[in-house]
Amino acid sequence: MHKISYDLFKQNIFKKSRRIPLDVYIEVTYRCNHNCLQCYNPVNRLKGAELDASELKHFIDLLVDAGCLWLNFTGGEPFIRQDFFEFYEYAMSKGLLCCIQSNGTLITRSLAERLSDNPPYSLDITIYGASRETYQTITGSGEGFDKCHKGIENLLSVGIKPSLKTTVLKQNKNDVRAIGDLAKSYGLNYSYDPNIHPRIDGDKTPQALRLSPQESADIMLADESHHKDWKEYLELHINEPIPQELVVCGALEDGFWIDPYGILRICGIVPEPTYNLRCGGTLDEAWDFFSDYINSQRPEPDNPCLKCSLFSFCGHCIGWSELEHKDWNCKVDYLCEIAHFQGIGLKKLGLWPKEVKKYGTSEKDLCKTTNHTD
Repeated sequence: MHKISYDLFKQNIFKKSRRIPLDVYIEVTYRCNHNCLQCYNPVNRLKGAELDASELKHFIDLLVDAGCLWLNFTGGEPFIRQDFFEFYEYAMSKGLLCCIQSNGTLITRSLAERLSDNPPYSLDITIYGASRETYQTITGSGEGFDKCHKGIENLLSVGIKPSLKTTVLKQNKNDVRAIGDLAKSYGLNYSYDPNIHPRIDGDKTPQALRLSPQESADIMLADESHHKDWKEYLELHINEPIPQELVVCGALEDGFWIDPYGILRICGIVPEPTYNLRCGGTLDEAWDFFSDYINSQRPEPDNPCLKCSLFSFCGHCIGWSELEHKDWNCKVDYLCEIAHFQGIGLKKLGLWPKEVKKYGTSEKDLCKTTNHTD
């Protein structure tokens, strides 16, 4: 029997699918037992009655009928909901591959044991620092540091191996290696993201917390465990033609987000447009509505991103453009500078392909950075 890797299988599904919500995120609550400095949720998080378990199960039925495979439960903190297992186990019974994103602090031994009866496809735990002090600074809860570690241990004790991840801020940038060592001691996968965007309501407060573009590039390039992946990615994609449409990330083609009040968005960080599924709408109507909106957003002739030779590995995103400029055609200087600094670093490390043809970049291109103060 011919076998392929799971990642390749997933990529092939996404390439062949059209108008099928294969990968959907449900923000089951905006409530959280932390008050993180960089949280992307709106400052005024609570907007009324959350979807109850029966409504969530109805939405799950709609998603199953539409062909959904991966269902991601996020928040806020999902486990803060007392009825979490009512809709989670229902989703599992429907054959969905369920994923959970949590801060880990509410995962008691009994909760871990119940999860082990129906283990999720994946469980990501965000860990904010390597010390109680750093954790306190970012989340407002020093005791959360101990509870997070205990939650990880509770999961491991019942055979569930979570993945650890970190949002890198100025306050914890020196903890990244130590958190990685912690993950290694547990035998867990670890990832981190130093790119901080505004909140989904447009509040730009989190921008003051992010690293400079140079620091962001450096922290990723310094991780030798990813050098092979960088090299392989560049060899495959650096010569690809630059797309000439605004939405190139797969938004709408393979899924969407549902907030705690039944409002659909095409992505977690694209605040507009929205579609109210709670008020009796249908997924087909939502697809058509989003499609019409996306098709109405035309690339402008002076859009710099659609002319840039670094497009294939830049973090350019319509969500970031919307949050920072209210315009999908606007370049996000922060992401642009990171890409240029990464390009320079990759060349110095010898990871940049030796021969870059038509759609490659030159040393001159890589040095076209702008001054940045943070």
